[in-house]
Amino acid sequence: MTALPILSWHGLLLFTVGELLFSLSPGPTVAMVTAYGFRSGWRAALLANGGVQLGNAIWYLLFAAGLGALVTGWPDALRTLRYAGAAYLLWLGATALWHSRHPHAAAKRPELRQGPFVQALLTQIGNPKAMLFFGAFLPPFIDTGAPLLPQYAVLFVVTMLGEGLVLGGYGWLAARSGRLAAAHHDLWRERLSGAMMLVLGIFFAWTT
Repeated sequence: MTALPILSWHGLLLFTVGELLFSLSPGPTVAMVTAYGFRSGWRAALLANGGVQLGNAIWYLLFAAGLGALVTGWPDALRTLRYAGAAYLLWLGATALWHSRHPHAAAKRPELRQGPFVQALLTQIGNPKAMLFFGAFLPPFIDTGAPLLPQYAVLFVVTMLGEGLVLGGYGWLAARSGRLAAAHHDLWRERLSGAMMLVLGIFFAWTT
């Protein structure tokens, strides 16, 4: 199987595009940050964004430790994870396009209980989307024949910057705009990200 190493230009480009699409696609963290933006303003959305990023850092530590042990003990497992990553992209793309058929469906907002930082941290740690991202989407970009630490560092920086900026934008829009504008934005976002995820999923399946 051919890897898409993160330290190559095409691997970095594909990972950056894929990571941004994951961040843009609907999920618990997007709903959490926008809900705090609607209810409590820009500062609360920023705190929620910070909680998500801390959750990502915890996931990265688990990913780095788990992947190193997996490569050493069962090299064929990496092949399985790469195919799982392609299948996950296809599933996300198809799901996003399917949901975009119902533009007037009411968006379900999360219930806000704890402070924004704590609730967003707990949400991200238990987020199924994060589990699949770190367990299935990242492995295709790891070249097991090269030093792992620089690859982990690049993956970490791109993810933190990409998702941080995307969630920051959602929080700002939520704090400044009404629910009607947000619902219209959700519609075109789902259609665009769904189509791009299908393209990436097909590419991953073809190259891996």
